[in-house]
Amino acid sequence: MELRKLKELLDKHQSGQASEAERQLIETWYASFSKNEEQDPLVNSIQKAHIRSQIWSGIQIGPPLPKRTFKQRYLLPMISAAAVLLVLGITINQDILTFRSSIQQATLPKFQSSTGTKERKMLVLPDSTQVWLNANSTIQVLANYGDSNRIVRLSGEAFFDVAHQPSKPFIVELDDLKVKVLGTAFNINGYAGLQTINVSVDRGAVMVEKNGVPLEKLSHGQSLVFVKEKGTYALYEDSNKGSWREGKVVLAQASFEEMAQVIKNMHGVVVKKPVNTNQAYSYDLTLYANRPLSENMEKICSIHRLKYRRVGDELILY
Repeated sequence: MELRKLKELLDKHQSGQASEAERQLIETWYASFSKNEEQDPLVNSIQKAHIRSQIWSGIQIGPPLPKRTFKQRYLLPMISAAAVLLVLGITINQDILTFRSSIQQATLPKFQSSTGTKERKMLVLPDSTQVWLNANSTIQVLANYGDSNRIVRLSGEAFFDVAHQPSKPFIVELDDLKVKVLGTAFNINGYAGLQTINVSVDRGAVMVEKNGVPLEKLSHGQSLVFVKEKGTYALYEDSNKGSWREGKVVLAQASFEEMAQVIKNMHGVVVKKPVNTNQAYSYDLTLYANRPLSENMEKICSIHRLKYRRVGDELILY
């Protein structure tokens, strides 16, 4: 009978159904074997018999306790660990969000100004820098303007007369280039629909960069024409790039797209190339915003001996 009960108790222990008291006694019994392996065999036998006697006389064997599953045994520690990780995660995420927020705050516009067709606008920035914004253009002044740098973003065309502040460089960002100055006057033509970006210096000097790499330093009377698709550029000696402020645009070896942008800015219509032609058109002429559209178009068409017809807001050359 004693051996049968001992076997039942050992089975319960192995299956995890033993009570806490039963488990402790069985483990004590097991431990006694290893601790007394080197003792006298007779003493070992007496100790084992004594422990067995304690098991049968001192324990009331009742119904088995519910089996402690993996979830029951490890769920609480896992929850605790998860809670710690959650707190750490929240702290880390908050730090990341704070860092991102500071970056976003620096790159978000403090204010923005745009012009429509046939509209030109003059702005005065907080540092007294003057900006003339050509038609169909947008300028964004970033939220950190004046902290360490004076950064603006341009889409379209603008003429800048920058207040001289040597400790706070003035930077114009475009999709493809950056133009850095300390105090100078210059023009940037960077319409999205054009294949080129034109930077022209009226006074002082500017540094033109691409992806943080300096391309050229321009001084008075110099222009840089950057070809977006190829990533190449050329230097020219010219002037009057900012004359559009007075309603006059001087085109020199201008592309068809450049000419069409000028007409769109001045008159609010779109000029289309002749259909089914791959001819490269170049234009050397001066256009005036206060002249009738018909007069400007006659000058344009005379260069390549073309005519035009109007369909809605489009002028189609043929």
